[in-house]
Amino acid sequence: MGELDKNSPKQLLVEGIDDQSIVKVLCEKHKGLDNFYIMNCEGLDNLLKKISRYPKSSIIETLGVIIDADEDINIRWRAIRNKMIPSGYVMPETIPSNGLILQNSGQYKMKFGLWIMPNNLINGRIEDFIKFLIPDNDLLQPKAEKIITELETEKLNLYNINHHSKAFIHTWLAWQKEPGKKMGTAITAKYLNTEEQNCQLFIDWLKKLYA
Repeated sequence: MGELDKNSPKQLLVEGIDDQSIVKVLCEKHKGLDNFYIMNCEGLDNLLKKISRYPKSSIIETLGVIIDADEDINIRWRAIRNKMIPSGYVMPETIPSNGLILQNSGQYKMKFGLWIMPNNLINGRIEDFIKFLIPDNDLLQPKAEKIITELETEKLNLYNINHHSKAFIHTWLAWQKEPGKKMGTAITAKYLNTEEQNCQLFIDWLKKLYA
């Protein structure tokens, strides 16, 4: 999965295997989203290294990129922006809330799209995106949040505090009918609501990008 698939003119780069499996499951639930290759870049650094060469490829028609905002969405945005400007893309000052899609009219004709998890607006990770999908009437969410917060308040957490959302979502998943499912399979099992607004915006971005 780490090498360019020469048979796929439409590509989507993601940071890791969780992103890859979640996007794959969401695409399987919607018609028309089976025409692009999802590449696990095995980390942000590898993903950033790959981006610059894609506009120069005569093979790639469409390139999508999904990254986490992590602790500072502006830093992540600038990292991508600075990669694409030298290839002639006119990048806005900030990423649109419904995701970025650009068609370069210069030397390189590649269509380019970017989504910064969780929703192009706030700091966070793909786990925060998954948290959006927990049903509103779920009774386990507040209990899981309470326990995770108590651990952090008492400094019993062994994980970095920046990984709060990751600790929360995996705690919540551990309490489901089949404990410990991965995030992608939790969508398949219908533990999560894919009709949620942020999820629908994400699906709409994918559909427009790979149309």
